[in-house]
Amino acid sequence: MRSQLLIWLCVPVLILAAYTVVVHSRHAEGRWQWWGTMLGTSASVLLAFVFGLLLHDIDVRDQTELAHARHRQALRTELLRVRRKFANLNHMTLGLGSPGKTVQLPISYIHPEPLLQVAMSDLLPEDLQDGVFKLADDIGTYNLTAGFALTAIASADPSAAHFEELGRYMAKQLRQQKQDIELQCGEVLSSDFWDVGGNP
Repeated sequence: MRSQLLIWLCVPVLILAAYTVVVHSRHAEGRWQWWGTMLGTSASVLLAFVFGLLLHDIDVRDQTELAHARHRQALRTELLRVRRKFANLNHMTLGLGSPGKTVQLPISYIHPEPLLQVAMSDLLPEDLQDGVFKLADDIGTYNLTAGFALTAIASADPSAAHFEELGRYMAKQLRQQKQDIELQCGEVLSSDFWDVGGNP
């Protein structure tokens, strides 16, 4: 972009130089008057050029800030969605083999990829980037645990002695991971970065 602007600046300078040679060779007596006019015109063109560059720079900065604000809002919305999803998880009721003995398993699957993509961009400050990476990692761990729990419970014999222990252990692990994710979400969302004036 800057090279194009320099080319556009060089074209009028070359035209002025050629015009100077023509005026000097044909009208030597009006040379000083022409030099005054040329200097005034050149100064006006240069000021207009500098003013245009400043306006362009301000416009680019405004567009960048607007894009960052949109990305910031999109990420905040995603984080709120994740927190809401974990606050309202479906619970699978698991019978533990004995009549009346059940346990609630908070089972779901959340895609951590949108959080990872934003965390890998340069949009976030470093401390918040670490928090979003940790959140995405915690969600990935939860997804693996939920998948393992479903597989282990489906393949286990409900009449086996260890089935109740397995069910209670899986429920405890999933509840703990759910709580960790909700806490991490809260920490990330409590950052000043989400304020309207927050800068990346």
